[in-house]
Amino acid sequence: MDRVPNEPLHDYVCRGFGGTAELYEKIRPEYPDAAVDILIRELGIARGRVVVDVGAGTGKLTRMLARTGATVIAVEPLAEMRERLAAAVPLAVPFDGTAEHMALRDGSAHAITVAQAFHWFDGDRALHEFHRVLAAGGMLGLVWNVRDRRAPWVAAFDALVDAVDPDRPDHQTGSWRAAFERTTLFAPLEGRDVEYAQTLAPGEIADRAGTISSIASLPEAERERVLDRFRELAVTHPDIRGRETVALPYLTKVYWTRRS
Repeated sequence: MDRVPNEPLHDYVCRGFGGTAELYEKIRPEYPDAAVDILIRELGIARGRVVVDVGAGTGKLTRMLARTGATVIAVEPLAEMRERLAAAVPLAVPFDGTAEHMALRDGSAHAITVAQAFHWFDGDRALHEFHRVLAAGGMLGLVWNVRDRRAPWVAAFDALVDAVDPDRPDHQTGSWRAAFERTTLFAPLEGRDVEYAQTLAPGEIADRAGTISSIASLPEAERERVLDRFRELAVTHPDIRGRETVALPYLTKVYWTRRS
């Protein structure tokens, strides 16, 4: 998906994810319990605390946070995603907003979480907004499920993704870290990795690719041509061919920091 010059990143993201809410909910992986347990412990998430889950999508992380008994506000700019989230996580409060602008009171949250999304934000503006919304000493946590390219078929999958849009925002470029390196509003990041795997049928590999923004936003005919490459991968790659299911491995990256 080519980004229009000077197009706000928020609009660019909306073009990618706007029509994929149902498929996103169906095929995107959950987060491993071990990774969420780290977030809950390090951020002090518990009953009586207020947590803002930013870029919440369909609520993949939100639902796990809500189980703690904390008050969870799920900030998500896409109406289609918020509708799915409201149905899946009735205990959370869906809220229209972005990382850079949340109509929440100063100092009203004990913790903020961001799952699979910070690389899409204007990092400097987002950190200023997070600092405003967090109470003194509040915590910020980030998490990504990152496909593990050490598996040969995953490397082949990612090569197909990169061929569509090699310049798309992505966790693995590390460019999202620059805002944290510049800021004095938060302490240095700490982090842990958790190994994880999602079980897919070979026929679901193209569906998984279809939830990647640069592919989802393509014109229909072009999108189908791209997805045909993933369908071909699923029937020809030696690590997939003939199997009823295949493991899609991830490294789940968990980070946390405290508001200064």
